Amino acid sequence: MCPSWNLTDIMSNVTRSVGYRADLALSDVSFWTNEAQRYVWDAQPHDLSEAIAVSSTSSGENRITLPTNFQEPLNLSNTSFDPPIPLAPINVDEAASWTTQTGTPAFYLLFNNWMEVYPIPDSAYSIQLRYRTKLSEMTLATALPSVASRYRYAVFCKAKEFVARHLCDDTQKADEALVEYERYMARTTNDRNLRAREQRFNGLSLARSRSQRPSTTASLDFDHSDT
Repeated sequence: MCPSWNLTDIMSNVTRSVGYRADLALSDVSFWTNEAQRYVWDAQPHDLSEAIAVSSTSSGENRITLPTNFQEPLNLSNTSFDPPIPLAPINVDEAASWTTQTGTPAFYLLFNNWMEVYPIPDSAYSIQLRYRTKLSEMTLATALPSVASRYRYAVFCKAKEFVARHLCDDTQKADEALVEYERYMARTTNDRNLRAREQRFNGLSLARSRSQRPSTTASLDFDHSDT
């Protein structure tokens, strides 16, 4: 039976593949397995790393607290209109010219754990954030990698490389695992390409970006609604 590729499965297969080294601490193997997961997570776009959050603005308030698992934005839209109006990113200097202007939000600026929209809302608007989430570390023995199931073998290959290279000082096994990882990733279609392929098969076309138009301290929060 094929393994489920949870943390225990990956670690046991990694230790077996490097020769059942008795000197390998499970905590060290777990660390490098999580690093391998992070490597695969960052290497390809994944559906499982995408989420949606929604917030409603209030008149005169332009600061919105980001979700706690936020890593980077994919798209920000004002969904109070049909079709929704996409918001464009701006820099600090550009935002400074909008600090006294009110109107329909059309721009945004990211900070540490919040964002600000500009112009400052003159009414209540619904703002939808599509974003990439932070990686969830595997801590329980039964925890599954956050990547799609077809990428879990890639996590094993990368973990084998890391353990062989950093714990076993076995360059040959590490290089072999690296080649195996690269070959597997090269022949595995990522989620974004799968979506595009399915849309083409169904006779659909991807929507094009429409053109965009170009402080207060009150805070609003995004409510999570994962895709």
